[in-house]
Amino acid sequence: MTALRIDVAYVDGAKGPVFLLVRRPVGKPVSTILVIPPFAEEMNKVRASITWLSNLLIENGFAVLVPDFYGTGDSAGDFEDACVETWIGDLQAVMRWSSNEGFSIDSALAVRLGSAILAETLRMQRLPPLKKTVLWQPVFDGERFMTQFLRLRTANAMGGGDAKITVADLRKQSASGAAVKVAGYDVSPQMMRDVDALRTPEVLPSEMGCVAWFEIVRDVAIGIPASTSKVIEASTMSGLQIQAQAFPGEPFWSSTEVIVNRAMVDTTVAAFADRA
Repeated sequence: MTALRIDVAYVDGAKGPVFLLVRRPVGKPVSTILVIPPFAEEMNKVRASITWLSNLLIENGFAVLVPDFYGTGDSAGDFEDACVETWIGDLQAVMRWSSNEGFSIDSALAVRLGSAILAETLRMQRLPPLKKTVLWQPVFDGERFMTQFLRLRTANAMGGGDAKITVADLRKQSASGAAVKVAGYDVSPQMMRDVDALRTPEVLPSEMGCVAWFEIVRDVAIGIPASTSKVIEASTMSGLQIQAQAFPGEPFWSSTEVIVNRAMVDTTVAAFADRA
């Protein structure tokens, strides 16, 4: 068994200290992987999967860096004070920290909306090109994602006997300059605008390197949705190397209980280790 070293650090992020969990083998890692977290409560749903994955990757000589974005987890600040631009700055800060510590990041795992944030960061050349990227249930359409997130508030309102709150009402509230509380998170007008502005790219950024695109589906026979397939096909035509695969299972990002899809985790290890 590979000797495991676990460290924590507080990195000087864009607005304040960013908590960083570092799991790595003793000695120089063969590669360092940066995890780009999903949005809000989804990160708490996926932590168990990331922990399981990290332990397997360390067995293969990898280091794994898991930051909490500003305003989330154990990082400084409140969620209401965060925005996508701040989180992009946090990723840059973690990249600099890693380089200064002697193990530069060359690969990434992006989860859900983290995929769109990574794509935007690379598009803006705020991170150097990566060798490999794995996407878990990637989300790129920010406006659609935010609408779905806001529906958590409207569903709770209806369950409480108040059916008057709509997504349009919440968007008007945000446009007036007020934060919107959803599932315990205060979403600032800036965050709303930033997420809405994220768009599905026609092709994935070439700076992602070799890409593994993994999705959880109810029926594996149906496979990856057509809308997703278009981006994959266009990206492949542009010259990107993409491995796309669907796994049967429950949605780990929204299920009531914590779910670890072992097949997806094992295939992720294989993708990073060139055994896919």
